[in-house]
Amino acid sequence: SASNGTIAWTISVGGGSLLNASSISPTYTPVAGDAGTTVTLLLTVSGNGSCADATSTKDIDITAAPTAVITSATGETCEDTPFVVGDASATNGTILWTHNGEGTLTNETTASPTYTPVAGDAGTTVTLTLTVSGNLSCDDAVATKTLTITAAPTADAGGPYTIDEGDD
Repeated sequence: SASNGTIAWTISVGGGSLLNASSISPTYTPVAGDAGTTVTLLLTVSGNGSCADATSTKDIDITAAPTAVITSATGETCEDTPFVVGDASATNGTILWTHNGEGTLTNETTASPTYTPVAGDAGTTVTLTLTVSGNLSCDDAVATKTLTITAAPTADAGGPYTIDEGDD
C-alpha cells in the first residue's frame, strides 16, 4: 500500500510495459524476452514537504508460455497404414495428443505420436489435436492436424471357374 504522496511505478528490470503506473495496482505486460526471468518493478511514493520519497520493489517471476507447432495442418494415410506425426514441436509444457477418430493413438505424450486408423475411419477426416499444458498462469497452447483417411483398395476376381479344354 502507499499513502501520503504521489504514486509512480517504474520498471527496474524487464522489457515489458506498465499500464496505470500512477495507481497502486498497475498492470505489467511482459515481452517474450522476459520469459524465464524475474521482472522488478519499483514503487516510488513522493515525499511531502521535507519528507524523503518512499520506495519499495516488487519482483514478478515470468513463466515461459507453452508453444505447440505443427508445420503442415493436413496429412493423409490409408485406413490400413499407421500415420506418424513428424512435423510437430512443443516447448514449455506437458504434451498430450487427442483425436476424434475410431482408431488408436500411441506415444501421445511425445511430439511424434502414431495414429493407427481402423476400417471405420475410411473416407473420413480425423483431427489430431496437440495440447501443451501451460505452467502456472500460462494458458495452454493448441495446434491441430487434419488427417484424411482413404479407403484401402480391394480386389475380387470372383469365384472359382472351371474351363474344359475342349469347349469352344
